[in-house]
Amino acid sequence: MTWKDIKKATLQHLFVIEGGTVVISDVTKPYINAMPMAANEGIYLLASAGGVGIRSLSFNKKRGYGNYDRFDMNLYAKDFRSFADEVYIETDGERKKVYGFLTEASSILALPSWLEGEITVYYNPLPTVISSLTPDDEEIDLLPMASSLLPLYMASQLFKDDDMRQAVQLRNEFEAGLGRLSSMLIKDRKKKEKNI
Repeated sequence: MTWKDIKKATLQHLFVIEGGTVVISDVTKPYINAMPMAANEGIYLLASAGGVGIRSLSFNKKRGYGNYDRFDMNLYAKDFRSFADEVYIETDGERKKVYGFLTEASSILALPSWLEGEITVYYNPLPTVISSLTPDDEEIDLLPMASSLLPLYMASQLFKDDDMRQAVQLRNEFEAGLGRLSSMLIKDRKKKEKNI
């Protein structure tokens, strides 16, 4: 979804809006101005439940010396947030899961020195950050289900001063969806691990 789509869906939860246009008026302007902060809060909640998805990065590793060779993932991916606990090596066309790796601090991958080949690391990326300067056509990097939940969270936060009952109802809908998203991703991961 684009930032414009998310703003429109949020306004639809707050008001009845006509057509597909986000109209900035005296009524909607305060809500639109407050949307970036509410969006960032919601995006971070969704990211912690896996709503941003998983990405991978690859690099070649030569045989090293000592017990472990260390690699800072921040040097390989500018959007690195945390490890997704899957590392693979490909040597001579054969791909295998690496079991003997360690993680240090929040971004250091320690691989046994004897490993040699193309390493693929799966990681959780940093979520998109929204500001008042975010263009309407910018894609917000969330999984489809997470994208549909973000306007619920935003509306719940923006509606707190106007109608607490409505805000609570929207937040409850968000929390229920967040739980479904989290359990869906856990099921998918367990299913994938069975097939390895």
